[in-house]
Amino acid sequence: MEMDLKTKFLVALFSLTLLIGCGRSSHKPPNERIAWAVGYRNTAGLATLLRSEDGGGTWYAPDPNATQLQGFDAINLMVPSENEVWIVGSNQTLLHTLDGGKSWEKITTFPEKDSAVIFHDISAYSASDFWISGEHGTVYHTRDGGVHWEKMDPDLFDDGLVQGIRVIDKTTVYAVGQNADFSRGFVRRTADGGKTWEAVILPDDYNANFWIGVTSSDSDHIVVYGRKGHYSASEDGGKHWINGHIDIPGGVNGADINDLIMLDATHWWSAMDLDNIYMTEDGGKHWSKQQSAGASDMFLVGIDAVDEKHALIVGHSNYYPPTGKIILTLDGGKHWAQKYLTDTYMSKVSFVHRLHRSKKEESTLSETSNQNP
Repeated sequence: MEMDLKTKFLVALFSLTLLIGCGRSSHKPPNERIAWAVGYRNTAGLATLLRSEDGGGTWYAPDPNATQLQGFDAINLMVPSENEVWIVGSNQTLLHTLDGGKSWEKITTFPEKDSAVIFHDISAYSASDFWISGEHGTVYHTRDGGVHWEKMDPDLFDDGLVQGIRVIDKTTVYAVGQNADFSRGFVRRTADGGKTWEAVILPDDYNANFWIGVTSSDSDHIVVYGRKGHYSASEDGGKHWINGHIDIPGGVNGADINDLIMLDATHWWSAMDLDNIYMTEDGGKHWSKQQSAGASDMFLVGIDAVDEKHALIVGHSNYYPPTGKIILTLDGGKHWAQKYLTDTYMSKVSFVHRLHRSKKEESTLSETSNQNP
């Protein structure tokens, strides 16, 4: 039987409602993105920990087990899911939560106890298989979520500051930093899960620069970045490298690239000294400057993005007393807005990033999430 106009309209409206509902369930809009930010300890001696449930527009400090956040500076973080977070920091600290920050477990299973070690970076293949790097040539690897650890020989990293580490795949990992006397930088790579390491020799003695971090968009495209605006990029999985330089004033002989993300092989976004924000859309051939926001003359030290439009940056003052800020863009950096100002140094920021979880890990996490809504 042929439908009348009213019935046709109702059917069309119902179909449209279903379509919109399905879209919402599979793709969260910007104002529903979960983000986390960390920083140094506050006046109460607690590491700074902030969460946003609206894509970075508003921030709050979860009501945590304060004992575990006492007495250390949070330097970096890894966010595998909305309620699971790993934090690394000073005093050889590694914390883990599975309930959105309501409670924290401090991991104390490291084979060598050394409170003088500061962990600077964490990178994962999965939520249980990840790497940590830090001072005094420290590189740790766990395959079981921190129950057991393998420590790499510090001599492999010149007993220096391993400031950045990046997992490319299950067996390939890059570690970068500067040697013990801070005279040169280094890039090290393993292709066998840490059994052996090789030195990556960059063209034109570019390892004379201090390296702050390393990132990638896939197994072929990798970027090492660091002091005075220097970086080096590979498009073939590290076989060949092309050096680059963002030539801008700031700091001593140029502004440092403190953090850099690769949205894909050609779109990169950098956070730099003295409120400098730069983006490239052609793999580093050309860079465009973006105008920062809020408190001025800050070191921008952490950046993360959902896509080419939606990004967050954290920064901190280069003076005392400490000040930290979080800024947000929803239009690709045409406009940045300050969304949070605090009296502590901010360190890093991260949206939720899905890792290469096993089916068993996904099942366990799903059960935990159901128990802790």
